[in-house]
Amino acid sequence: MQYRRLAQVAAMKVENGDVSAGLVQALVACAVSYAPVLLTLGGISAYVAIIPRAGGDLPFVANLVYGLLAYFIVVVGIRSLLSPCRPATYYLSLSESVARPLGRRSRMLLLLALIWWLVQELRAEGLLSEVMFALTRRAFDLIWVLNVIWVVWLLRRLHDWRDKWTAPLLISLALFAGLVAGWIGYANLERLIINGVSVSLLLFGLALVASRFFADLFSGLDEGRYRWQKALRQAIGLKDEEYVPGLYWLRLLVKLLLWIAVALLVLSVWGAGEINSDILRYFTEGFEVAGVSIVPGQLLWAILALVVLLTLTRWFKGRLESKWLLNSRMEHSAREALVTTFGYVAVALSVIVALSIAGIQFTNLAIIAGALSVGIGFGLQNVINNFVSGIIMLVERPVKSGDRIIVGGTEGYVERISIRTTTIRTLERADVIVPNSDLISGQVTNLTLRNTWGRITVPIGVAYGSKVERVIEILHEVANNHPEVIRGNPQLSEPYALFLSFGDSALMFELRAFIREVDRRQRVISDINRAIDAAFREEGIEIPFPQRDINFRGPLRIERTPLRRRQAGGARGGGDEEADPANM
Repeated sequence: MQYRRLAQVAAMKVENGDVSAGLVQALVACAVSYAPVLLTLGGISAYVAIIPRAGGDLPFVANLVYGLLAYFIVVVGIRSLLSPCRPATYYLSLSESVARPLGRRSRMLLLLALIWWLVQELRAEGLLSEVMFALTRRAFDLIWVLNVIWVVWLLRRLHDWRDKWTAPLLISLALFAGLVAGWIGYANLERLIINGVSVSLLLFGLALVASRFFADLFSGLDEGRYRWQKALRQAIGLKDEEYVPGLYWLRLLVKLLLWIAVALLVLSVWGAGEINSDILRYFTEGFEVAGVSIVPGQLLWAILALVVLLTLTRWFKGRLESKWLLNSRMEHSAREALVTTFGYVAVALSVIVALSIAGIQFTNLAIIAGALSVGIGFGLQNVINNFVSGIIMLVERPVKSGDRIIVGGTEGYVERISIRTTTIRTLERADVIVPNSDLISGQVTNLTLRNTWGRITVPIGVAYGSKVERVIEILHEVANNHPEVIRGNPQLSEPYALFLSFGDSALMFELRAFIREVDRRQRVISDINRAIDAAFREEGIEIPFPQRDINFRGPLRIERTPLRRRQAGGARGGGDEEADPANM
């Protein structure tokens, strides 16, 4: 069952260019393919390691088994990177015409390393003479250098490296110089150059793959590409369009640690152990710049702590909003204000904890803050005003998310209240960003602060001579028959109609009523207008339109054009000749 499960994972569909998921799939596929060999060698190695007598008489055989096991484990890794086993697919941006030869050459170098290790074991056990060891070493060095040079020049097939000759040429010359140094008797210099160049190339290649792996992994967490990533985002409480909090700093920390480790290992390979110790001492004990003590190790720990605390803050906010406060008797707006306040307080505490881990003394910060307070007060006066207004809005809640408000000439629904601004979505679905200070200091009309009730007014005019009482009765009937109109509520008045004035062309009435949802007032007004029109038509009540009498002062003179002149003008304009009636 476990083998089937691994086979299913190996056959999963992976998005093109996704290194993290592609590498996992390739590792599983290659592990399944090499499972018989790995399990066999692993069982023999365990037997030899657990039972001392099993390998006591033949230590070379035991070392051979260990070496073969390590060889096939590394082969699984190489094939996972450069030539994945089926059913896994190729996933790197590197061209397959380069990747597959590079994989074969890497396996050849690995086989040479295994052979050289076995030769050293034979020499240690006295099974190989010094002369044969020296000859074997020269042949091995030559074959090794040729294969490394082959790999270096193979990379020139890449699109970005086609015109680059300097680096491959210098590496090739350095490797040949190492061979020459060994031939003339400088064996240690030969080992230093060949091992240094080979291991440095290996470390840089692995670092590039690891960097791309973590970059795709973090991008997948931000986008939620796969099921486990979506589950993790839901556990933290993130929405589809939101990013993981603190993930940018985690990216930076991982990339920084990765390349620092590569640099230290490269220095160690080239025999710069003292430099490594000095770097580690500066990294752990720190150094002073202008009287300020800086400890890089503490800074990295502070970044990691900030990432963890921000992630926990987001998780707690998600839990508060979606689960823990749902069963409470608090209003939705109160829950939202509590969650927002908790988020800002938690972020502030996370920053303070990170600064303390970094070793920053708050007494110095207080002095600096006091010196800059005057300048900040003048320069960021509006920002601080909006910030304080945002806190007041979260505490007093004169405006809540979902309210329909009118601010200046903007009417719409409150989408989001942040610490500095408030987002209002208008009826035309446009988002308007309003500073919080405008909502606190200016006049705001909140149509749904306490409830969703609202009053509508419907003006109507009827023709002179219409029965006034009958018009009022019809208006009452229309209002009472609409389901959205509120009736029988002691806090509100019943629907009523007013005879307002004598207009120029009509008797002016107005129908007033309260409705349950003020958001639907335009639709309710439309429904009532249609009902009034139908009722007036049925009763024969006329809805007049403005009429005007035009009086002409003096005699009205009308000029007529003779028929012949009109016909002549028509012939010139239309291009067709017509006969004159008088000449026919």
